[in-house]
Amino acid sequence: MPSVLCHRTLTLSLMGLVLALTAPVNAQQQGSSTRIESWLRQPAAGVTLETTLPPSEYCREFLARNAGRGLACGVVRYPSGLVAITLDEPDTRPQPPSDQEKHCDEAFAVQVERAEAPLFDRAQPFPDAPQRAEINANLKAIADQNMGHLVTLLDDSNCARVRKAAAGLLRFTHMCRGAATQVLPFLNDYDFTVRNGAAQCINTAVIFMATPDRLRATDMAFEQLDRPNHSDRNKSLGIIQNAMAADPQVVAHVRAHYLPRLQRVADNSTLPNVGGLAKELLTKASVAPAH
Repeated sequence: MPSVLCHRTLTLSLMGLVLALTAPVNAQQQGSSTRIESWLRQPAAGVTLETTLPPSEYCREFLARNAGRGLACGVVRYPSGLVAITLDEPDTRPQPPSDQEKHCDEAFAVQVERAEAPLFDRAQPFPDAPQRAEINANLKAIADQNMGHLVTLLDDSNCARVRKAAAGLLRFTHMCRGAATQVLPFLNDYDFTVRNGAAQCINTAVIFMATPDRLRATDMAFEQLDRPNHSDRNKSLGIIQNAMAADPQVVAHVRAHYLPRLQRVADNSTLPNVGGLAKELLTKASVAPAH
């Protein structure tokens, strides 16, 4: 079960979602209560609204109590000091195929992984703003070197490791705007890291899309919103927010089809970039234009 915890923690930190995930808990945080967001649809042992246990310890105990069910427990940390624990059902959709025994561009994947490694080294403090700027500059340089075939690499569905690297680099290029419709299908990729990379690209490109593509992106973002994963919820809401800001037809579309889904997220989450954002979108979508 510890491997589930590690995977989940990586899920939440990837793509810079949680900027202080690897920072040690300070003396002021010790002994304070931590909010728990349960997205579980079935009863589980050890579910409470909050806990005074260290988040990692709570997750270990929760997963041990519910061993064999495939549940996920993740820790979300924000630079402001806000901490939350998320409990999720297993993702029952098809999982990414193994890269073993497949021909993959290992050199490209390794280059990207080494450049972004400081973001995920939990043995070291999380990089500060100048360090993150240097990491981003290195990743942008790799993106520039590979700009001509990033979408082709992303489309190499046999190699999740390569698709993850290509998806993560897209945000450092100007390709998102021109290749957005090609990237859209990857919002529903098997691999969560690829979905998140694609979502960051679509998030910046959706305002430039034609209305039919923008509506399609919105529908796919709501599909992503239903996945049992904090990163998916957060990224999909960002796409929906930008699509609604850019197009009154998207607002009307959300009003007609998706208010109950937004309401569930708003009711269940106190995180600013999940429940807080869902509340804002509900307010915008619930107000019909005056006639």
